[in-house]
Order: sequence, then structure tokens, then C-alpha cells
Amino acid sequence: MTIYNCDGKVIRIAASPTTYNCDGKVIRIGASPTTYNCDGKVIRMATTQTIYNCDGKVIRIGASPTTYNCDGKVIRMATTQTIYNCDGKVIRIATTPTTYNCDGKVIRIAEP
Repeated sequence: MTIYNCDGKVIRIAASPTTYNCDGKVIRIGASPTTYNCDGKVIRMATTQTIYNCDGKVIRIGASPTTYNCDGKVIRMATTQTIYNCDGKVIRIATTPTTYNCDGKVIRIAEP
């Protein structure tokens, strides 16, 4: 059971795949790869090689240490709690719960 806080609205998911309508935005939770559509920005989650498309900027996640390609700039991550600044947008990746701040929209992924 996961809690998604999208634009201040709390949504709980149970089964997979599931579709949620959050403030007019559709968040679809399914098998890998999973697509999150938050306010028109698509964040795609796959396996260990994950692609995040944040406001037209592509962030690619590979193996640890992870490489992020953010607007042509390569950022490497090592620790579990890392802060990324993507073209002025802060994307914070921590342990559970995890917070993604994409272009001012917060997507919080947590456990119950």
C-alpha cells in the first residue's frame, strides 16, 4: 500500500496496475515500467535503468553510482540521500519516503 501526494491530494493505491485521477491529472501505477503523469510532466520509471522526463529535461538513471543527464549536464550520485539541481529545479532522492520535486510539483512516494 503506497501513498501518493500529488498536488496536495493524497491518493492510496492497492492493486497493480491502477489508475488514479488526481486533480484532473492521471497517475497510472502498473508493472515496470511505470508512468507517472503529474501536471503534464511525465516521469517514467522502469528497471535499474530509469528515465525521468522532467519539464522536457531528460534525467537518466543507471547503475550505482548513478548517472543523471540533466539538460546536457552529467551528474553522478553515490549516496542514498542526494539532492539534484536540474536546470534550477531541485530533485531530491532519499530513502523511503522519497520526494521528487519536478518544476515545482511535488510527487511524494512513501510507505504507509
